[in-house]
Amino acid sequence: MARAAAVGVIALAILPVRAAGQACTSGDGRYKVKVQPRVVAFPLPSLADFEVGWVLADPMTVRVIPRGKAFRGWELCIRSDDPDMGGYGKPISDLEWRIGGTGAWQPLTSGNQLVAAGYSNETVSVELRARLDWERDVPDTYSAAVTFVSATL
Repeated sequence: MARAAAVGVIALAILPVRAAGQACTSGDGRYKVKVQPRVVAFPLPSLADFEVGWVLADPMTVRVIPRGKAFRGWELCIRSDDPDMGGYGKPISDLEWRIGGTGAWQPLTSGNQLVAAGYSNETVSVELRARLDWERDVPDTYSAAVTFVSATL
């Protein structure tokens, strides 16, 4: 789940960064990323979850840590290398993310999407939710790998 990464603070105000969800660069090895928990389990969806159209997982903590003296601006990106969540082919875009409690939900894609940017050793809270649809969703077990990378700005 974690890949080489860049260091970071979520102090976006002083860094020239793109809006969350936009494409960003691949990891450059100057930073490492630690993700907790490494496996996210969604609760079994209830009838109420289907009524609202999604089910929420517990947040993930993503820590961006510099290697050596790599104290430069960084960007943290998210993606999935899986085309779908398995089962009958539930689209990977049905898995959505956002920075802990803020902003709009973004559908997960196979391309790197900007989550946050910063400077130094920082932690970012990332929430995941799975969209549900009465018509399309078939009872099954679904999974997908989510990858975080960080690179120097």
